[in-house]
Amino acid sequence: MRKFLKRARLPLAGLLVAGLALPVLASFFTTLHWTVDWVALFLKPALIGLFLVGLALAALVRWFKAGRKVAGLTALAFAPCALGFPLLGGSASLSPEQVARALTVYQHNVWAGNLDGAAIAGQIRALDPDVAVLIETSQYYGTGSHFDALADTWPYQLKDTPRPARQARLRILSKYPVSDTQIFRDEATSMSLVVARVKAEFGPVTVMGLHFTRPWPFDWPKKQMEQLAVAMPVLEEYDCPCLVVGDFNSPPWGRLARTLEARFDLHHLPLGWRGTWHEALPEFISIPIDLSFASQDLEFGDATVLPAAGSDHRAVMFEIAPTAERQVLQPR
Repeated sequence: MRKFLKRARLPLAGLLVAGLALPVLASFFTTLHWTVDWVALFLKPALIGLFLVGLALAALVRWFKAGRKVAGLTALAFAPCALGFPLLGGSASLSPEQVARALTVYQHNVWAGNLDGAAIAGQIRALDPDVAVLIETSQYYGTGSHFDALADTWPYQLKDTPRPARQARLRILSKYPVSDTQIFRDEATSMSLVVARVKAEFGPVTVMGLHFTRPWPFDWPKKQMEQLAVAMPVLEEYDCPCLVVGDFNSPPWGRLARTLEARFDLHHLPLGWRGTWHEALPEFISIPIDLSFASQDLEFGDATVLPAAGSDHRAVMFEIAPTAERQVLQPR
């Protein structure tokens, strides 16, 4: 038995490296099929595993007789890390001139089962964003009244009212006047979104808040893409610079994000290793599924990932401003 284990340890290490490399490779081809997209969900744990395995092999290489093979396996463990780390993105920043006129945005899936609406409302008041996009603000548990009370500071509010009342709701809260508002719900796909054109200091910005269903096995494998298909025509109706914010239940390297970016020439807010779900997991291993996308005439500042305040999602706060070349935005 000992002899068998001694012979099998290198092949087993190779299988471990191959298995961990699979989500990394899948992350480059998420648009091919939903199964590839699903495997890519585990990119961050896979990268951590590969890095640790690579370190272990590098430390033990002198203890193996087949030193060259172990060295090669070590290289194979580190190679996917070099490919996968850039997918997480780095950080963004704005110039002092851009910061002075930036729009601050708060986004949070507050969780329909959250009984502590006061904690969420208190967090919003403390952070004092210009715009807040809230997901799952269900009034079934009595939390909606806490967000209604924010109207003294955020007087311009847009919220959907689906039936039955216990279903999740979306809200946009704004300090700035809004126009061209729209509340959209597709019963066939259960897709909900709210849209408002916010009259920011630097010009009009279309803000869309939306919520996608969870991936398989929680829902039909193609459901997310069906929801995206009905949401895209709504965004096409708006001709000014846009900001798309929501709970995508999919990471920025997933097929939802890549399809949206390619269709509308958008770019996403980089969160790096900071994940938003599930809040019970450390940020470095949780999945970034609460995403923000902007048109190319807008530029993101660095994001701050915030405590969950009773939700299963962490909140995200960021700044956005026109690019340095376009200090004032006009409708396209």
